[in-house]
Amino acid sequence: MGLIKNIEIDDLINYSENPRHEIGVNESNTLKKLFVSVGRQFMLNLAEDIVKHGLLGNQQIVVVQNPEHEKKYIVYEGNRRVAAIKLLKNPEEFKFLDSAFIKKVRNISRGYNAPKTIPCYVTDDENARFIMERIHSGEDKGRGVKQWNAREKDIFKSRQNNTKSMAYLIDVYTRKFSKLEITQILPFTTIERIFNNREIKKVIGLDIKDEKSFTKGKIELIVVISRRVLEESKHKKIAVTRLFNRARDIEDKILPWIQEIQGNFQEYDTETNNNVVVKNDVIDVKDVKDVKDVKNVNKSFGEVGKSDPKTIHKNNHIEDNINIGTKDSKYIGNNDNIYGVNNKLKQSKNIQSPYFFQGIKIDCLDQNNSNAHGPIYVCRELLKISNKKEVENYPLATAFLIRAMIEQALIYYSKRNTIQGQSKFIWEELKHKTDLGSKIKLFNKSLTNYILDHNIRQYWKNLFEDYERIIDPLNWVIHRPGEFQLNGREIVGIPRKGLLALVNYLLEHTNVE
Repeated sequence: MGLIKNIEIDDLINYSENPRHEIGVNESNTLKKLFVSVGRQFMLNLAEDIVKHGLLGNQQIVVVQNPEHEKKYIVYEGNRRVAAIKLLKNPEEFKFLDSAFIKKVRNISRGYNAPKTIPCYVTDDENARFIMERIHSGEDKGRGVKQWNAREKDIFKSRQNNTKSMAYLIDVYTRKFSKLEITQILPFTTIERIFNNREIKKVIGLDIKDEKSFTKGKIELIVVISRRVLEESKHKKIAVTRLFNRARDIEDKILPWIQEIQGNFQEYDTETNNNVVVKNDVIDVKDVKDVKDVKNVNKSFGEVGKSDPKTIHKNNHIEDNINIGTKDSKYIGNNDNIYGVNNKLKQSKNIQSPYFFQGIKIDCLDQNNSNAHGPIYVCRELLKISNKKEVENYPLATAFLIRAMIEQALIYYSKRNTIQGQSKFIWEELKHKTDLGSKIKLFNKSLTNYILDHNIRQYWKNLFEDYERIIDPLNWVIHRPGEFQLNGREIVGIPRKGLLALVNYLLEHTNVE
């Protein structure tokens, strides 16, 4: 089929019909088109690599004898490498390159002795074209060269020099703890970009120099965040790589999500990584030992604090306000939101975050203040439904109450807070808005002047920036219940999207003494 032959560089002619560029009219024109097509910097990088490492021994230059000149050979495969060597040998002959570029070539080729000949595989036109197609047509169902993906590249680097990236460690420990491939949710490079973000890894507590920091609870948190990233991308119909590209965009979106998730279910974790798995907002406790007695410490839950903290269902779910603790336990997030188990309940399989709006803070509302009466009445009704876990039985009534609660919380907040930099209450602008939609649009327009807390602003954006997705369905249920209804599961999930934290902020916060 062919033979290996050492051929002088000057006898190699670059292929004028190279598919990388338009057909060249002569050798100089062909080289110019190649540099334009591939990119000058890329060609310079290749030349520098040849200086440092030489030509790869397993990749032969494939040539065919020139029918018009028996001493000349046309390069079918390896045109970039041959052009780079010609550039290193005689940069001044590349007339189409500017002096600054030529200077760079001289700098990288200093001390380099370009070879006079290089080994080439000499064959006929038909076989040379077959080789070209096989090499450059991709994997071709296993027939061609299969490129490493980002994960495989990182595995190779890790095995060679023990250098482990954030994405590599997340992939390893996700497989270990969750028995799933994180790359089935997000691309490897996206995982690296998001979770190697300085603020994100700091908040979660990840350190690539300390693999013990990759605990089961943190890995499950990463899985939940990854799924939410994917959902956000699908909803907005924007590629994940675009939507979560800049560091600031990643932080603005994901830091509030982490707060929300940690608020909904706290990580019960130890250095041995053997206690908690978070699945679909449920904490699965395994092998819990030395668990302290129940303590109803979550006073911020308002009326929930008066309810029985040991409500146990037939399915062994513990779903009310109870505290968890062990000698070695570590908690992520605000300790006001910790849920746990009693010594007598060690056999329980699942611990869930408070059901629906059980965490709403109506105890901060003054019953003697007429402005507070609206949110008090609405929130009490929601608490009754939450405590009895009746959302699924009364989805229509619950949707009415959610919508009313949002509006009442906005009104109450606007009457107790002034516009940033002004002595005027927000209510002065809000009172002219007759419906909830117009009130939300006003807040969207002046959000930075109305809500100063960065995290709460992000909750707001997540919930109300896309008004049609979050609030409009509630309007449809209210105005056209015969056509539109939300199922109980959808409604129960609404507080976990940040609405509970946002409403609590609106009820508690005031910038007026």
